[in-house]
Amino acid sequence: PEGKLSFDDVRSDACAKRFVRSNRDVPNFSFSKSAYWARFTMHFTPESVSGDRRWILKYRWPFITSITAYIQDNPGAGFRRIETGNEYSGNTRDLPYRLFLFRVHPSADSDAVVYLRIQNTGISILPIDIVPEDVMAAEMERENLFTGAFLGVMAIIIFYHLLLFTAVRERDYIYFSAFIAVQVFVHALTDGLLSWHLGMSGSLRL
Repeated sequence: PEGKLSFDDVRSDACAKRFVRSNRDVPNFSFSKSAYWARFTMHFTPESVSGDRRWILKYRWPFITSITAYIQDNPGAGFRRIETGNEYSGNTRDLPYRLFLFRVHPSADSDAVVYLRIQNTGISILPIDIVPEDVMAAEMERENLFTGAFLGVMAIIIFYHLLLFTAVRERDYIYFSAFIAVQVFVHALTDGLLSWHLGMSGSLRL
């Protein structure tokens, strides 16, 4: 609960016996400030890495205070450590995105071992996906397109109603513009866009 266990501690025989297989698709630890560790192994067939195909480990919860990934791409290789989260600068992320992405570089017919440590001031959950890098890149491109279109339309609506206010001096146009601006803010907050961009500017320290 104190979050004092190191990576070496967790890998020791004593701690290894304390891992429990989850029976949930998304483990949920509710509201807790404790640090939680997850351990799993991914097997990659020759077909899954053909053509130098790479993979991405995606953590889908954008409101995590601290997440550290220890990734062993191949048996016998050392563990790579990536420490990031909303209390860190955006440039600590393995890939620049609103969610937390970690590269995995496996060899054909081999196992990649991953340890994840999460600690949060709110809800602690483990929503994890493993997706091909090209699929993730296409998803990011589509999302950026739709997000840009959404923000552009919202900006036009706000600007149009501000123009109407200057023409007729009706306060309802101001209220409506403020309502739209709040909706944009809530969208950016719940989607992880706000924490990502504030993290990149170095303005977010929780």
